[in-house]
Amino acid sequence: SRIAWATLAGSVALTLLIWIAGYMARGA
Repeated sequence: SRIAWATLAGSVALTLLIWIAGYMARGA
């Protein structure tokens, strides 16, 4: 369903944001 895809996309986006933030924090 559309809601399921939106939830999945949001979860992936949030995970990527956290991963990128952690990566930048380690690189700084």
